[in-house]
Amino acid sequence: MLKRYFLLLLFFPLTCSIAQQVSNVRAESKGDVIYVFYDLKGSMDNQKYKISLYSSHNQLEEPVALVSGNIGDTITAGNDKRIEWQAKNELSRYNGEISFEVQATLVYSPLAMSASQVSKTYKRAKAHTFSWRGGVVNEKIRLELFNGNTRVAQTEDIANKKQYKLTIPAHARPGDKYRLKVTTVNHPDNYTLSNTFSVKRRFSWPVKLIPVAAAGIAYLLIEQPWVPDRTLPGPPGLPKEQ
Repeated sequence: MLKRYFLLLLFFPLTCSIAQQVSNVRAESKGDVIYVFYDLKGSMDNQKYKISLYSSHNQLEEPVALVSGNIGDTITAGNDKRIEWQAKNELSRYNGEISFEVQATLVYSPLAMSASQVSKTYKRAKAHTFSWRGGVVNEKIRLELFNGNTRVAQTEDIANKKQYKLTIPAHARPGDKYRLKVTTVNHPDNYTLSNTFSVKRRFSWPVKLIPVAAAGIAYLLIEQPWVPDRTLPGPPGLPKEQ
């Protein structure tokens, strides 16, 4: 995201193009110093941006050096941010038209579980989608499933795609104290925890026992077929003498 100004002989007209996070850019010169003002809007609280100022005198290849103020890699959102650029000292031999850019790059964004996570019960041995907000581009994250204070499972380091389909392990004990923890790998202090939720068996006991009982009956019928008793009765006993 960037804002660009065009100037001739270090004169700044107060016009700008619109970018997503940087807005209301304006500039003024006082003596040898050019002051650049801007508003910075974040999508979440406590985000941090790297702010740089570029000039066309070097084809925008490197940021200008003689700057101070609200510039660097720990800038938070807010209005009326100010950069002080010692333009005349840095461009002492430059003559002609010049442009410069105020560039903002998100370098830190706290993680937060998405409000769309409304389910309170999940089944074992099934995949469930969890989502969250925050993190930055190309940042690796890790998911951990806890039952109380005991870690039940964890993922490998994966790309932060803001959601993940997690399979609850079949060996997880049924209970109602489960939580999911999402952590950025490079900043372990940047993590978020879900609300507690329950894990239950995939099938209830009656459903599980019915197929087993049916299989047992089939086994008995196949392995032990019924055969009618064809044994003849014995002869009657002799009559008793009088």
